Amino acid sequence: MNPEVYLLDEPSSALDKETEGIVISTLYTHVKETNKTLIMVSHSTEVADDYSDCIIKMENGSVIDMKEV
Repeated sequence: MNPEVYLLDEPSSALDKETEGIVISTLYTHVKETNKTLIMVSHSTEVADDYSDCIIKMENGSVIDMKEV
């Protein structure tokens, strides 16, 4: 399997901060090195701000904000 796009739903939600950082950093490095796309759902604004190219905020199933980072 060699997907072009990864779609992840809160891959670090149940982890402590240190482990979350390791997981997200590893994912980020992998997609950058392999020129892949990562779409990730996260409730962590810190993770979104630190690792995103684009952030889409949703509420009740509707887009309420979108910004390039």
